Amino acid sequence: MAEVVTGKTYSNDVVLVDGTYFKQCIFEDCTFVFHGSAGFGFKECSFGTLGHEFLDGAHAMFLYMIFFDLATGSRMSQPFSDRNCSLGL
Repeated sequence: MAEVVTGKTYSNDVVLVDGTYFKQCIFEDCTFVFHGSAGFGFKECSFGTLGHEFLDGAHAMFLYMIFFDLATGSRMSQPFSDRNCSLGL
């Protein structure tokens, strides 16, 4: 089961997103780290300046999804750019 974090403010933090569902959280000047080990989600969150790190298999998976979209016209990578989505939870 995923961890649910509600109403937390993150500022200048490195945030591991694997296995976490964020609801009504605030992220300002944060870096999201995704290992690809579990799904994650954001609902009704606000985002300031962000950075991203894709580690382990996550980087290859993300590139594959973009390549798949380009090759097929699919929207497989859409959830990564939708800040009010849930991925695998």
